[in-house]
Amino acid sequence: GMWVINMVFMQMAMMFVLSQEDFEPFPVHLVRITEWWKLSRNWETTTVFFLYTFQQFWSAVVFSFGHLFRLPWYKNLVLLFLFVTGFGFLIFLLLSEANVFTRFFHLAYEPVTDREPWSPELPCPAMPRALRWKLFAFIAANLLAFAPSEKG
Repeated sequence: GMWVINMVFMQMAMMFVLSQEDFEPFPVHLVRITEWWKLSRNWETTTVFFLYTFQQFWSAVVFSFGHLFRLPWYKNLVLLFLFVTGFGFLIFLLLSEANVFTRFFHLAYEPVTDREPWSPELPCPAMPRALRWKLFAFIAANLLAFAPSEKG
């Protein structure tokens, strides 16, 4: 059940991002297959990165609600700290303005004109912060949708 829910939300989020007026499709035909690292700075990859990473983090939480012989994650201070720190960092990455961390993760938060295949003639526009807030709402809905199905 969780896989289906995650895939539905992934598809909905991608359709939403691709339908944005400022969206510029990634020119994959300009990248040689042997230069795969050039495929990262675009809206599509940024969207998939956040949805997938939040889903992975949350699945560990959902599967650790506790059982008869194990304490739930929220009663284990080490796991609680790791969860809060990890989720906090992901939320910071998603919602912050462009900074050293967003550049390290190659997120499309600034116009990209100096990295192949993007150029001044074919730039990748910056992903608007308002769009990232909407993406955060998609992610929150996704996480809330599958938690009860796995707990029961």
